[in-house]
Amino acid sequence: MKINMLIQTVCTVSHLNKAMTMIKSISRFHEDLEFSVLVTDIISEGKPKIQEVVGSRIEILCCEDIGMEATEKMRQYYNAFEHSCACKFIAVYHQFLHNRQECLYLDTDIYALSSLDSFFESLNQDIVVTPHSLSICNKFVGGTYEFCDLNIITVGHINGGILYFKNTPKSVEALKWLIESVQSGGFFAPGMSMYCDQHWVSLLPYYFSDNTEVLKDPSVNIAFWNLHERKLSEENHIIMANGKAAQLFHFSSFQIPNHGKLVGFSSEEGTLGNITRHLFFQRLIKEYEQQLIMEKERFADIEHPLGFCNGPLHHRLCVAQDMLGIRYSHFGLEDIPIIMHQQ
Repeated sequence: MKINMLIQTVCTVSHLNKAMTMIKSISRFHEDLEFSVLVTDIISEGKPKIQEVVGSRIEILCCEDIGMEATEKMRQYYNAFEHSCACKFIAVYHQFLHNRQECLYLDTDIYALSSLDSFFESLNQDIVVTPHSLSICNKFVGGTYEFCDLNIITVGHINGGILYFKNTPKSVEALKWLIESVQSGGFFAPGMSMYCDQHWVSLLPYYFSDNTEVLKDPSVNIAFWNLHERKLSEENHIIMANGKAAQLFHFSSFQIPNHGKLVGFSSEEGTLGNITRHLFFQRLIKEYEQQLIMEKERFADIEHPLGFCNGPLHHRLCVAQDMLGIRYSHFGLEDIPIIMHQQ
């Protein structure tokens, strides 16, 4: 067990059911861990009602609590997804300012399948990140389209769903750099080489190479994008990944109803189709779906007065330019953004 470990997540009210499902899945194996949820579309007056639902053990934060002007500024040009991705670093930095020594950020759609002891024991660097894949992802397998290397290039090779930071000078430096970077470069705009926070966290192993580890554990951050290399099986009612007890599954893009599929765009063939045919995997999908539905009912009456910018991307980019004093331009004929700060 890591000493003084806090697990942080960020979401809107609409995703509180996912946050609680994640927290409860981990608490089955680690009942003494502490959790914090930054809910980005509530005000301080709305916290007690959520706190009543989740219990006193889980810290509920709103953007007022973390006290950075950037959270409200970004609300004017980011949508809810972009805003949450940007706020994860602000939330971790907030915890360090309040003397937390270690913080593990997890996306709300992470689900624990077993004890995380071996994962915690592997967190030996100031910063630990997890890659989308550790091996070649072929585009076509048996004539069926798969998540492939081109997709990974598009989204960034490091996944933003599992990020560990130790409260050290280098981690704080990295967090400050990330906070500044995602304020202008955190749009969900793959055609402009932006994928919220993921291209930025993909630079951590290079910009902070002496302090960042890329975790190569097949039992952590299992998701549809790496099932070609994570061979899942069941032994004595335990899901295994490459012969090791699976620890953290990432239900990214999971939909309700899911019709027995891990992701809506999966076909009946190929890697995703083949893995979902297994009875143990169908049980996992059903278990996760039932937990989400049950938790959804608990938050049905929670108000969320704060909004985000849901206009077209071009409009939101223009708003950001005006507010931040920057300019998004393009180099030649390619759709590559050059962010230039005006003098």
